[in-house]
Amino acid sequence: MTFSMQKPIYNLDAGKQGEIKLSSAVFDVPMNYDLVHRVAVSLSSNRRRPIAHTKTKGEVRGGGKKPWAQKGTGNARAGSIRSPIFKGGGVTFGPRNEVNFQKKINKKERRRAFIEVLSSKVRDGELKIIESFKLEKPSTKKLANLFKKLDSEDKSSLVVVLKDNEILRKSLGNLPRTRFAQAADICSLDLLNYKFLYLEKEVVDYYEKKYATVGAKKSKK
Repeated sequence: MTFSMQKPIYNLDAGKQGEIKLSSAVFDVPMNYDLVHRVAVSLSSNRRRPIAHTKTKGEVRGGGKKPWAQKGTGNARAGSIRSPIFKGGGVTFGPRNEVNFQKKINKKERRRAFIEVLSSKVRDGELKIIESFKLEKPSTKKLANLFKKLDSEDKSSLVVVLKDNEILRKSLGNLPRTRFAQAADICSLDLLNYKFLYLEKEVVDYYEKKYATVGAKKSKK
C-alpha cells in the first residue's frame, strides 16, 4: 500500500505557497547502496573521455634511416632512432585515446537508482520544491537570497525545471556550485554530485508519472 508525504512549496522569495503530496512510490523508496554505487560507477565511466595519447614507434615521425651499421661500431644493434629506448622515440604501453571505459548498466537498475537517491534527498531534508522559477529578467541576487533563506547558501545546489529557461540559466550562471538542468536530462549521478535539489513543482508531477511503476513494482514484494 502506497502513501503520500506532505512537503512545503515555496515561491522565489522563500515564502510558503502551500503543500504538495509526494508519492511514496517515487519519493520514499529505501536505499540500496550497492545498487546506487554500481550505477554511479557505470554512469561516471560512461562520461569519461580519454584525452592522454602517446605514439608508438610506428607513429613517431622520422627514424627511417638505420642510425648506424649493424656491426663494427661497438653499439648495440638498432634499426630506428625512434625506438622506445631512444629520446624522442615511441612510447611502449603508453596511454591511448582509443580506450573504451564504457560500462553497461541495466535500464531498470538505472531507473531504480534514480528514485532511491531522490528519496534519500527527501529523507535528509535536501529537497526543496519551488512553485515556479519563472523570472521576468535575470536576477542572480534573487536566487542567492532564495538559497540563503532555505539554508542552502554556500552549498552545492542542483536546480531542475521541466523546460529550458534561458533567464533562469543566466541567473544561476554567477552562483558558485550551482547547476541548471532539465528534468529529462539528469541521472542519479547528478543528484549525488549536489547537496541540495531544487525541483519546480511541475517536475514533481513529471517524475511521479515517469517513475511510479518503478517504485510500485518493488513495493509489492
